[in-house]
Amino acid sequence: TTNTNHPTINRVFAADDAKSKVWKDHDGNWHASCGSKVITKIQFYCFKDDRQFVLTDYVPAGTQPLAQEAPQGTATDMKEYPEVNFYNNEWFQQLSFDKNQAKAYALEINPGEFYLSYKSRALCPGRYIIPPAHFASVYDDSVVQFSKPDVLIIE
Repeated sequence: TTNTNHPTINRVFAADDAKSKVWKDHDGNWHASCGSKVITKIQFYCFKDDRQFVLTDYVPAGTQPLAQEAPQGTATDMKEYPEVNFYNNEWFQQLSFDKNQAKAYALEINPGEFYLSYKSRALCPGRYIIPPAHFASVYDDSVVQFSKPDVLIIE
């Protein structure tokens, strides 16, 4: 059931170009071919007005963030990914992106559907567990939500 007081968060992965291969298997594990450019997309729903919060996602181990392609908060090119319906919302005021995590900070947000996406390259073969993305209010400890953890297998 959906808690209408807190956001819900989903994370999906997609290939960035025709040469890259990213897929989800029947067990729910994500796979990427070594060398593929991977788009990580965080989708979240906010059900009430909220003030001063941060959305944090951990860059998958085994991948290298593509710093020249900073995280985006608009959905101009996301229509080609039918697994998630993204709206065109630029919702954050500050963005932090490094080798370990992507963070988006907002002073105020209205109810609706939002997303954050960023790109990385799958470099090191292996099986990696990705911690949950999370949304937290700066001033209200009761407003916190986590996505489910994911598994990324680089082959």
